[in-house]
Amino acid sequence: MTIRIIADGPSDLPITYFEENNLFHIPHGVILDGKYYQDKVTIQTKVLMDAMRAGAVPTTSQGPLNMIQDAFKQIAADKDQGIYLVFSSSLSGTYASAQMLKEQMLEEYPDFQMEVVDTKCASTGLGLIVKACTEKAQLGASFEEVIALAKYMSTHMEHLFTVDNLDYIARGGRMKRSSAFVGGLLNIKPLLTLENGGIVPLDKFRGKKKLYDALIEKISERADRISEQKVGICHADCLEDALEVKDLIADKLGVKQFEITEIGGSIGAHAGPGTIAIAFLNKLYDK
Repeated sequence: MTIRIIADGPSDLPITYFEENNLFHIPHGVILDGKYYQDKVTIQTKVLMDAMRAGAVPTTSQGPLNMIQDAFKQIAADKDQGIYLVFSSSLSGTYASAQMLKEQMLEEYPDFQMEVVDTKCASTGLGLIVKACTEKAQLGASFEEVIALAKYMSTHMEHLFTVDNLDYIARGGRMKRSSAFVGGLLNIKPLLTLENGGIVPLDKFRGKKKLYDALIEKISERADRISEQKVGICHADCLEDALEVKDLIADKLGVKQFEITEIGGSIGAHAGPGTIAIAFLNKLYDK
């Protein structure tokens, strides 16, 4: 019996990764100038970021229910075991929809084995979980072992990120405007995190150097054996900044393994161009 992994689009891994590892991929929707796109499939990050820089106000939608249903049906019909690693339920309705579809599928296929995991993660944090679970399944781990890994990493994943303009997040309701720091003025740089899957501001800094110093300090405080980890770094059309952060983390904290990817439109539409996100574990999985 094969373990089939379904990856939510906001895992922000390259499309080629899903294809090469035979994963189901559920791209979320991006609506730009009244036209619907599938994130990273029919619209690329740079196109969206350039549009936002020019004043466009895109919106997003959760993964198409018919795509989730089709993946469930194929797994059920093949009598395989499925694990759907879902974008944080605090930021999307996909988890609730997937649970509903699972219950419907069980009526037709009573032996259907599907675990829907609310990772409480986004972007590179979710991507690290998808890759770790895929690798564990490919090494022959059991269904229960892969689920245990997914839930452990979901519980212990830390996210730190910064944006160029907090108005994007506040406008989309991902963080209350009253909570948002004033950004975009006087070179103010915010540092934010995810708590229980929702966006929470940590602090603000005048200038990039102070922000990066604080970033290193926060990683040191929160990470478990950071030099032994693979650290995820995701960027919204600002690869040069992402590489600068990567070199700093490598130099200051001794990290040797990185996963550098590009933030997709389903998150980028709310975070905006210039966003940098870092993910790592606050407790390593040693089982």
